Amino acid sequence: MKSLSIEEVKDRLYKLHGNDIIIDEKTYISARKKAKFIDKDYGEWWREPQYVIGSSAKNTSRERGYEKLSEIHRLKKDEVKKRIYNVHGDSVAINYETYKNSFEKSEFIDKDYGSFWSRPRDVFRGHGHPKRGIENKKKTWFIKYGVDNPSKCLDVSLKQAKSLNKKYILNHWKDGSQVICRGSYEYKVVLNFNFQKEYYEKDIRFIMPSGKVYFVDFYLPEKDLYIEVKGFFRKDAKEKWDWFHETHPNSELWDKKKLKEMNIL
Repeated sequence: MKSLSIEEVKDRLYKLHGNDIIIDEKTYISARKKAKFIDKDYGEWWREPQYVIGSSAKNTSRERGYEKLSEIHRLKKDEVKKRIYNVHGDSVAINYETYKNSFEKSEFIDKDYGSFWSRPRDVFRGHGHPKRGIENKKKTWFIKYGVDNPSKCLDVSLKQAKSLNKKYILNHWKDGSQVICRGSYEYKVVLNFNFQKEYYEKDIRFIMPSGKVYFVDFYLPEKDLYIEVKGFFRKDAKEKWDWFHETHPNSELWDKKKLKEMNIL
C-alpha cells in the first residue's frame, strides 16, 4: 500500500466503519506502522492502518470483528432446521431461542436422550448427544466384533496385550500356538506349564451380570481349575475377580506370595 496521509486514512476509515471506529491521529506514522484505534463500543486497540481500512470483518477490534462474524454466520431458522434434519433426521431439534450463530453453543433436544449443548456447526457435521454417540459406537462395534465393546473380543484384547510395553510371547507346548503373556508373572506361569507339560487354556471369556466381560487368565481342564495371575489389582479388576471367584469356587488367585510358595518365582 502506498503512503497515505492521515486525512486519506480517516476518509477510508469513515467510509468503511462510519463513526464506529476512529484513529488517534497522534499515533499515526504510516499505513504499515501500528497506530491506536478507538472503537466506540469496545475501546482501544493497536493495529497497522492498512489492515483496519481493509474490507474484511477481521480488520476491526477483536470484539467488533467477532460481532460481524456472528452476523455473517447466523442462519435463518428454516436453514438451521434443514441442516440438522439432513444429518440427524427427526432425532434432533434445536431450541431456536438459544441460537445466536453457528459458532456459539445452542441447546439441542435429542428425542431419546434429552437436552445437550453444542455448537450448531458441529451438529451440522454429525455431532449429537454424547449418550447417542456411545450407543452408535456400540452398534458399530457389535457389527464389527459381535460385542458392544472391542475389549470384550478376545482377538482385540490380545492385540492390545501385544501393544503393552511389558509383554511376552511364548508358544504352547501342546500345539505350538502363540501365548501372549501380560507381564512377567504370566510369563513365568506359562514357562512352568510348558515345562511340566500341564495342559492349559488361556484367556477364557465370561460375561458378567452387568454386561461387562471378564477374561480369566488360565483354565486347567484336567484339574477343572481356573487361575487368575495378578501382581496387584486395580479397583475394577478386583471387583471382577471377586465376582468370578464367588460364582466359580473352582478358581484360585496366584499372586506373588502364591507363586513363590509354588517356586514359580
